[in-house]
Parts: sequence; C-alpha cells; structure tokens
Amino acid sequence: MRLNSIVLFAASAMAQCALKRTDTISVTGSAPGFAYGVTGGGDATPVYPTNTSHLIDLLGSDEPQVIIVDRTYDFIGTEGTTKGTICKSWGSFEDGCQAIIDTGSGCGDTGSESYEWDTAGVTGIYVHSNKTIIGVGSEGVLLGKGLRMVDVSNIIVQNIMITDLNPKLVWGDNYIYRTSGRSPALSGSTLFHAVNSVWENNNGHAIEGTDNGQGLFEGCVFNNVSQIVVDGFVGQLFSSSGGTANKACYDYLGRDCVGNIQVNDGSSFTKADTGFFSNFTGLNIASPSAASAAQTSVPTNAGNTLQNGLS
Repeated sequence: MRLNSIVLFAASAMAQCALKRTDTISVTGSAPGFAYGVTGGGDATPVYPTNTSHLIDLLGSDEPQVIIVDRTYDFIGTEGTTKGTICKSWGSFEDGCQAIIDTGSGCGDTGSESYEWDTAGVTGIYVHSNKTIIGVGSEGVLLGKGLRMVDVSNIIVQNIMITDLNPKLVWGDNYIYRTSGRSPALSGSTLFHAVNSVWENNNGHAIEGTDNGQGLFEGCVFNNVSQIVVDGFVGQLFSSSGGTANKACYDYLGRDCVGNIQVNDGSSFTKADTGFFSNFTGLNIASPSAASAAQTSVPTNAGNTLQNGLS
C-alpha cells in the first residue's frame, strides 16, 4: 500500500471512531438459497473508508473486513483515460445505442471510430474473500467504478449503488431495468436459480446462454419484455405459470415450483426442462413467495434504500 505513516494513523483513528458509530450498522436479513450461511467479514470491527484509495485497500486486503459505505466514492478520472477503438455493432450513440470497446479482435463489418473512455470504469475493484460491504441508506455510492470478484468466496454486498461506468459503452452503466440482452447470460455450466425477481421494460431478449446453461425461474415477474428467451436457446430452462408442471420440482426441491407472472410480454415463457434438476441435490434452495408479492415489493424496495436502523 502506498500510504505514509500519517495516512495510516488517520485511517486507524477513523476505524476507532467507527466503533462509536456502528452499533446500528449491520447486514439486513440473511441470505437464502445458494448463499445460505454466508458470513462475509463476520464480527470484524466495522471501518469507514476515508477515500477511494482506502476503500480499494480494504476491499483487497486478506483480512476479514466489514466496510461501511456512507458517502459517494468518486472514481471518475482517478486512473486517467484510455484511447482506442469502439465498434458500433448496433448503431450510433445518437440512436441511443451503446458501442463495444475493441479489445484486439477488430470490429468486423460493423462501423468503428476512435474514442477515449475513463479507465476506472472498465477495471473493477478486486474484492478478496470474507468481506461485508454495506451502504448506509441511499448514501452508499460507487461512482465510475464497479466491483470485481474472481476465485473468491464468502462476500456480502448490500445496499450499494454502482453508477456512471462509461454509460455509452457496453459493460458500462446498464441500469438493470430496461436492458436488451444478457440478463442473464447462462454460459458455461451455470446453474441459475431466479427467485422473486422482476424484469421490466426490456426491449430485446432477457435470457440467453449456451448448451450447458441451466436456469430455474420461480415467483418471478416479466413485465413488458419483448422476448424473454432468445431464439435458438439450447440450454435447459424451467418456468411455469402454474398447474401440474410445477409439481416437477417436488422430488428435488421438496416442494412444488412457484409460478411466474407475465404482463404485456411479446413472447411466452413456458419452458419445462427438468433434466438439470438433479444438480440441485444437496444445495440450499431458496423458497419463493408468490410472484404477485414480488410484482409490488421488488420495484419499490430494491436498490440502495435500506436505512440500517439509522435515524
């Protein structure tokens, strides 16, 4: 860490002050399903990062950490800019389309141009194992830089807003609703369980993936989605609006499947593949509420809205 003794002292003093401030800061709820039992930073003394460098150091440390994000950490411009080529695979910025950064394979037959982007927005902060990251109310914001987790485990991220990641470029700021693809992309051998999730106002397809992609969707809502599953999807998906098909879950989940709701959609989602259900054996499986409950509660309460007990 490139910190002098004065900065180290200041960080230590901040951590000690945090002891007086954190009696009401804690993780809200507990993780169901695949993440059941996750502890994150456990009972480590909560710390409040003093600046962007301090936040990066804490997230990348080898020790368990409970990190409280109670302000906006602005990374825009902190790593300079990068000049390169972007590919206009879907159209121009003027038409509301994002471009793709050319990473060396060229743009093929699509249009291209030189462009300069913010470097911080395309290089996420590496998060090491055993971390809890909690945003306070609506104040916990990472501006211009995201999080990157590779070969790590036992991490809790709650109530954080990540925004302004080179909004005109793919892998930039894709406000999660109003997407047009890869939400999700079930690639590799992904085993995906979507529970009480809401897709809304998607003008393209929602689900795509490869032949090994596996997805079970329960208690979910698809509202005004042009195409729920991309044409030619060759993986395995299960979704049912109710009836006897939902009983297919019983042998593997110990209960009937919970149906989904579709509203104003351009295509139906009635996939009923069950060949991958055996892969849920021995895993902790979340129990969904009815889709009708998610239809109201998720759009209202999702995002960095938790108050963490603060007045």
